[in-house]
Amino acid sequence: MRIAFSLIGDTGWTGGSHYLKNLLKALHDTSSNSIECVLFTGHKRLPEVEPLQTYLSEIVFDESFSQWSPVWFVRHVAKAAFDKDLVIERLFRRYGVEGVFHAGLFGRRFSLPCVNWIADFQHLHMPEMFSRQERKMRDRLFRDYARMCRRLLLSSECARKDFESFLPAYKDRADVFPFVAQIPETVYACDPMEKLSGYDIPGKFFHLPNQFWKHKNHKLVIDALRVLKGKTNDLFVVCTGSENDRRNPGHFVSLKQSISESGLEAHTALLGLVPFEHLYALMRQSIAIMNPSLFEGWSTTVEEAKSLGKKVLLSDIPVHREQMPPGAAYFNPNDPQDLAWKMSEMWEETPAGPDIAMEARARASTKTRVNAFANRFVQIMRKAIG
Repeated sequence: MRIAFSLIGDTGWTGGSHYLKNLLKALHDTSSNSIECVLFTGHKRLPEVEPLQTYLSEIVFDESFSQWSPVWFVRHVAKAAFDKDLVIERLFRRYGVEGVFHAGLFGRRFSLPCVNWIADFQHLHMPEMFSRQERKMRDRLFRDYARMCRRLLLSSECARKDFESFLPAYKDRADVFPFVAQIPETVYACDPMEKLSGYDIPGKFFHLPNQFWKHKNHKLVIDALRVLKGKTNDLFVVCTGSENDRRNPGHFVSLKQSISESGLEAHTALLGLVPFEHLYALMRQSIAIMNPSLFEGWSTTVEEAKSLGKKVLLSDIPVHREQMPPGAAYFNPNDPQDLAWKMSEMWEETPAGPDIAMEARARASTKTRVNAFANRFVQIMRKAIG
């Protein structure tokens, strides 16, 4: 099968780009698959394409994928008139495309079979995190996906329930397809502290690798540290991730202010975005990876911990239970006292640095999980193409 892909996500939402890279790498590395992956994109997105080149059969740069270009406008005029994107249909057929994955909305009369991924239905559970216009836009987008696509990929059973409640007429088009994080073998080749020598952090810490978005619930961790202040004097949390919350522009600044007002500078480090090799070194060196989030579609943080072989300390939300990471402890995401107690207990019991036995088990199981992930995608695309 020859499948068209396009870029997912951007610097404001790295989850999409991580999802695409994991999928393409799994398809490339799994010898039993029969998919040729062809990426279609505009010229201006070359830096985002470079990390994916190894995993692609072909890359097509075309102005019809460049937003605001003359051809891009022609596309949308034609789509409005004919309820199908004639420009893209002809382009895909010229390159022998048989099916399309998450490459956009091309109208209900588009002749090639399409499959799209819906990450989550957060706006239904946490409407306060979205403007009224954003909620309406997401409702419309997901309805259009359901009407246009042969199959829809949902990352969890939780998301499937949301989809069936939101669009019950299309429930037969849904497939649960949780992604699997892949860890480069080079990550295990050195002492993680060698990679971290340039950071002003201690050798023992919790690692919280989430974007600084309001629903990721960093504030709870600050409140828990406030509870522990003076009781566990050396406890330390390292936070990494994008500092930009588009929906709440002042959120990162407010977190820093809360840390300062609480006198917790000696217990925290907010590092922002770090290179991947440093991210994995932080994960391995930490005593545990944390995710206090109030909502997740399918947590990348948890998946990376599962594949890496690391303990996790997680908010007790349904999708975290569904992911079932080994060595997990759960806390009430609205109770800083509960989190403080769990952090203190784990701090006393867990040494810093890699758990070699846990890593070995994780590396062995990840290969099996990645193969199943890739083969499941092949099955779904075959089902869509017929």
